[in-house]
Parts: sequence; C-alpha cells; structure tokens
Amino acid sequence: MEFAFDEPLLRMRELGRSAGYRYAAPSAQLRDNGAIWDERLFTSLARAGVAHAAIPLAYGGLGANVLETVAVLEGFGEGSGDTGLSLAVAVHGMLCALPIALLGTPQQRDRYLGAMASGTWLGALALAELDGGATASGHDVTATRFLDGWILEGEKADVINAPNAHHFLITARTSSDRRTAFVVDRDTAGLSVAPDPAQTAVRTCRMSRVKFSDCRVGPQAVLGTPGNAAAGLVPLLAALDRTCLLAPWLGILREVVRLGRETAARRFVLSRPLAHSQSVRAALVDGQTLVEAASGLLYRAAWQLDRSEPASRRDAAAAKLFLGRAVRDVTRTVAELCGTAADGLVRRAYRDSLLLTASGGGVEVLNVVIAGPAPSRTA
Repeated sequence: MEFAFDEPLLRMRELGRSAGYRYAAPSAQLRDNGAIWDERLFTSLARAGVAHAAIPLAYGGLGANVLETVAVLEGFGEGSGDTGLSLAVAVHGMLCALPIALLGTPQQRDRYLGAMASGTWLGALALAELDGGATASGHDVTATRFLDGWILEGEKADVINAPNAHHFLITARTSSDRRTAFVVDRDTAGLSVAPDPAQTAVRTCRMSRVKFSDCRVGPQAVLGTPGNAAAGLVPLLAALDRTCLLAPWLGILREVVRLGRETAARRFVLSRPLAHSQSVRAALVDGQTLVEAASGLLYRAAWQLDRSEPASRRDAAAAKLFLGRAVRDVTRTVAELCGTAADGLVRRAYRDSLLLTASGGGVEVLNVVIAGPAPSRTA
C-alpha cells in the first residue's frame, strides 16, 4: 500500500474542523436538546465546503475524491462534536449527491447537483437503503410500470433528512424482485412525509417515514438502469456508508479522548489528579491507540475505494466494525471517568454510538463481508 497522509489531506481535514468549530459547535448542545434542524447553519456548511466536498467542480462542489472527503468529514466531526448533524451532512453530500454524479443522466446532474452544492436543496435517504433494503423490516416500496413511467407504492422508515428534504433517493422492488433506483422530488403527487417522530439518538439529524401512494413518476426519475440498483447503487452506498459515514465519528472519537485527558488532569480524587492514576493513564492510552488504529483502517479503505481495489469492500467493513467498537468502548470509558461532570459531547457520543454499527445490516452483515465467501469443499 502506498497511501500517505500528506499536506493536502491535512488541509482538507482542517477545512472541516474549522467549519465545524465555527458554525456548529457553539449551538450543538442546544440543537440536540431541542432536536432542532437549522437550515441557515446547513447553508453555511455548504458554503464552507463541508456539505458538498464530493460534488464535482462543475456544479459548485470541491470535486474531492473519497479520501479527501473522509478527511473533511473527520475534521468536521472533531470540530463540531455534533453526531447528528455530521450524519445529515454526510448523507446529503455523499450518499445522495455522489450517486447522482456517478449514475445520473446529464439532465439529473444539472437539475440536482448545483442546488445540492449550494445547500438550497437537501437530499434524503432511508437507513435501509444502505444494505439494499435487506433490513427494511416490512417498510418497502414497489414500483409498477405504467405507460412510460412507474407507480410507486409503500413506505420507507427512518429516512434521514426527510422532514426538510427537497428530494429522496430510494430503491423500489420491481418485477422479478429486482430493484430500481429513483430520485423523487418532495412535491410529487402521492408522496407524503410523516410528522417528525420523537428521536432518542442523533437528534440534530431529523428522520421520519416517507409514504408513496399512487405516486407516479416518469422515466426521468430513474437513477441508472431500471432493475440494476443491486449492481449499481447498492454497492456504492455500502462502500460510502463504511467510509464517509464513519469519518465524522473518527473525529468525534479524537475529541472524546482529548476531553478524557483534560478531565483526568483537572479532576481530583483524594487530593490527587486522576491523571496520576496508572489505570486511568492506561485507559486513555488505550483510547488513543484505538483512534490511531481506526484512522489507519478507515483511510486505507477510502484510498482503496478511490482506486476500485478488490479488497476495499472487506477492508471498509473491517474499518466500520473496528471503529464502531472503539467508539462504544472509549465513550463508555470516558463517560465513567468524567462521572456527573461528563461533557455534553461525551454523553451524546455514548448515546448515539449504537447507531454507528446498526446501519447497513449491522454487525452480522459486517462479519459476513469480512469473513468472505466460505471455502469450497474438496473431496
């Protein structure tokens, strides 16, 4: 492997960190308390380059590759300390925008990408799409041919950004259980967004159900080739889930470890700083080691994805599994270390960490991908 964390990549990470610290961090706890989506804040992040890093230059984005976008999003997670907003930004700027850039027609790219880059239009995606609908739990959409278009019926649950979205990237079951991808505008007749449910996690990223009832769309709504979502869109979403959606968590984990060190230095037990405790020092060293190991796995997977290397799918799954466990273990350790004085970020990260590995099929799917195909039996 020839990947190296060079100066341009450090600048991309600093771009995200500075924007997160300037625009999002001051209001993170307030917005989390009230489950608030701040449209002006999102527009500011788009202008700063965080929400549109991967959108091509021709449409107003930064034209960053996956590796560079991971650096921006890691920096944003560290600077903002906002788990929910980080998820919303990554879903919009990568998982909704990049498929349109890569799979869309020239007309689709012209229609959506400029407005997405400016932050004027917000894209939405259901969590179940990250594994091709395998974990839809009864919530799914069917697409039936009519004339030269399609009739969509059904619903999607846990649609990220749905309450404020302009358009929705979805897959629907068509004939022979094949799946077709669509981009459907919010004002399409037959599409409705359910009222916001109460959320207990990632509260600054709003989610809700989206229903389709006799929702008729033309051929211009199809993304890619009809019936080919399983081979085109779904693998792309899985790869981006295991790299770009992870990236803010790497930055958040860095910040959690830093807060743990600060707390250990200023919190006293029996007239001695906690930092003098050998067990506390060992726990913080373990946390820092996990951060660096997770960083290596994540950036390696992103580097491979940019080059379409065969090992990228397995390595990306390993990065997600490792980082998910690291976030869970380190946030729990730091929360226990801080006690009642736990910083808001530490509490939020510990609360939201379960969602990290639950998406995309969860630990079971990640284990299968990492293990690879079963060896063939020989006589």
